[in-house]
Amino acid sequence: MKRKIIIILIFVIVILLVAFVVYKEKIGDATMKLYYGDPLSATYTIDDAEYLLKDGKSEMEAAPGSAEKITTEIFGEPVSGDLNGDGIGDYSMFLVQRTGGTGSFYFVVSAISRKDGKVAGTNAVYLGDRIAPQNIQVKDGEIIANYADRNEGERMNVKPSLGVSKYIKLVDGVLKDINEKADESLGDTSDNPMVNCDKMSGIWYGEEGICEVNQLSREECTNQGGVFNECASACRHNPKAEICTMQCVLTCTFK
Repeated sequence: MKRKIIIILIFVIVILLVAFVVYKEKIGDATMKLYYGDPLSATYTIDDAEYLLKDGKSEMEAAPGSAEKITTEIFGEPVSGDLNGDGIGDYSMFLVQRTGGTGSFYFVVSAISRKDGKVAGTNAVYLGDRIAPQNIQVKDGEIIANYADRNEGERMNVKPSLGVSKYIKLVDGVLKDINEKADESLGDTSDNPMVNCDKMSGIWYGEEGICEVNQLSREECTNQGGVFNECASACRHNPKAEICTMQCVLTCTFK
């Protein structure tokens, strides 16, 4: 009888411990992951023109009295991640605009969460016309937009097949395309490979001992002593991944 009571008590204690752990995890998530406002209903700026979205979409006349419409809308789901280091989650997403012609112009925008419960929409960083968006990641406060584009010289009716990763950062409230950073500092080397990698706006993979720079052309990469790969695997740093997107990623690797 005593043994049965002891087993029941142990069983109850285990259940209580599991419930406590689950509760703590939920509380931790609530305090660590704060998000405000609705990124689908915010104002975003494209080429100095403001577009107020409602439920993820805006539609306006291309010109007064014109039957053609300028349609601006969110493409895909917003991705969360803190962009300004205030501990509050922000949103980043693809935005597509159609101006009445054949073009579909894709951008990256962000909605910055404010403590008053609202969001502030940012400017839009242009990606391309009729590209194939893949996904957006936010890592260490930096946005990485992955998409497929056409090779140089290919016509617009060719299906995008070239994997591209564009790196974007929020600087003083403005989204900046850091792929366009000047490379004048590349000649100034350091004994620390991580420092050299940072100067090239690259990502340092310590376990592999490599620096990966994804914004250099083949010529720029080889001239700097890197190894260029126009179709690297999206799972190149996680070979054991069970699921991997079928896309080419342009890379330039330095050891």
